[in-house]
Amino acid sequence: MRQWVKSRADRRLSANAKPAIGKKAEKPAATPPKRRLPAERRRAQMIEKAAGFFARHGFDASTRDLARALGVTQALIYRHFKSKDELIEQTLAATLGALQSGSQRGVTQAGDLADVTIDLEERLAGFYGDFVAGATETRMRLFMRAGLDGRSWPQRRGAALTAQVFEPVIAGLRAEAGLPAAGTRPLMRGERELAMMLHASMVFLGIRRHVYGMPMPDSLDDVVRLYVRTWLAGALPAIRNLHEKGEESLTLPLLTPLSRKSAKASGATSPGRKRRSNT
Repeated sequence: MRQWVKSRADRRLSANAKPAIGKKAEKPAATPPKRRLPAERRRAQMIEKAAGFFARHGFDASTRDLARALGVTQALIYRHFKSKDELIEQTLAATLGALQSGSQRGVTQAGDLADVTIDLEERLAGFYGDFVAGATETRMRLFMRAGLDGRSWPQRRGAALTAQVFEPVIAGLRAEAGLPAAGTRPLMRGERELAMMLHASMVFLGIRRHVYGMPMPDSLDDVVRLYVRTWLAGALPAIRNLHEKGEESLTLPLLTPLSRKSAKASGATSPGRKRRSNT
């Protein structure tokens, strides 16, 4: 007992002991100052986080809640973006503006959609396999919210989608069906509807998974191929019929959809004005 009391007292003295003369007490390590991110990197970081926030809470959520979710002040948001609307537009452009895929399989398996050295079914299955794999929850929810909130993102992407996807799909379908190339006969409205039919079925796979919350396997490659094969079986006779005796409304030449900039300049999207696209 006496030994235990002594050892406890020794520990107390040791804790209160002053450093020996000539020796300096060790200072706690200083916390390194936080580095200020470059403006472009800060903007990119804020846009990335804003995409997830708007996907979950919608575009009407307050900037106060947005700032809290981003871990910044409201003042910092407005230092980098003129308005909340500008942040929303840049978020949509960064998240939905490019045709992204979940992997690079399309480059090695199916090549470009316009690569005629690859079988059409393989091209479509490879491209849309990557397209479906890249349909994240954030992208799908933002896409749906943009349409529901009147931001008409699909309309803005119409020209790019036609050029990058629909035109090569229709060209491949024409070649498969033994029909004239687009240089000989312009693309028709009915042909674009055929291409959009396949594309919409792939978009709906993402909606089922990320909007409806339906349980689905990680890989949907087998479903994508089923869709492509079934679509080709019906699209080939359908496109031949369009060229031979299609309804007049479906054989109209396909006009290029207006880009957002040209539409704004011409006033084509204003109430009472007609768009130049026959979509």
